[in-house]
Amino acid sequence: MRHHRGTVLCAVLVLTASTLQAAVIPQLDFHAGPLQTGASFSYAGGASPLIGSGIDPDTVAGLNTPANSNVIRDLFDNAGIFPDANLSFVTGSLYGSDPSSWLFSAGGSLSITGSVDLNGNQVIDGGDIVNQVLASGVMDNSAIINAAGTFYVLGGGTFSYVNPQLASFFGFVGNQISPADGAVNLLFTLPATAVGGSPFISNDVLSGDIAFAVPTSLFQVPEASTMVMTSLAFIGGCAGVWRKRRKNAE
Repeated sequence: MRHHRGTVLCAVLVLTASTLQAAVIPQLDFHAGPLQTGASFSYAGGASPLIGSGIDPDTVAGLNTPANSNVIRDLFDNAGIFPDANLSFVTGSLYGSDPSSWLFSAGGSLSITGSVDLNGNQVIDGGDIVNQVLASGVMDNSAIINAAGTFYVLGGGTFSYVNPQLASFFGFVGNQISPADGAVNLLFTLPATAVGGSPFISNDVLSGDIAFAVPTSLFQVPEASTMVMTSLAFIGGCAGVWRKRRKNAE
């Protein structure tokens, strides 16, 4: 039990120690805003996986990318009408727990679909990405952590596909940026009495980020560890605050 909690604390410490290194790694960050109507997380008990559905990333940004670095672009649904794309995922099976955590193995899948307003005119039209898969792959080891009553989905992912048009917008050639290591950091609520390992369904999904890094071999920087990749989600969370402040300023 102490080992599981220690792993989470180590992830936070590694984030602090590796911010400088991670900051120079080109990243794509999908941010999921606070209004998550229809989103859900569920775990059916036993060896079942964690399932996330209806989660709505609202923007995508490139951080330290060859082109359009720090540029934010809005995401729209598959019809290109309403803000937000769609994120769904399934982890591998539950393999362990303690009173404050659920631990899931690698496996399953992760997919982000929707439209991207590449030209920034607030509508989906010519030159934009219209109703396509934006990124997809499989989940790595993941965990739900109860941190003082706020529940976090923390995990890694390997993105085997990134939309070539989206990659090109941020300065990459074709599907050059996959496979890419990434991380998921999403928040939701459960009753304070929820116990790790117990079944649940939550429709109170808050916010978070799905961030992934361009393969480091393309940029001749030291290979980042799995822990550093996991910390990308926390960096993405900071980017989300920056984006909100920037939009308010505009």
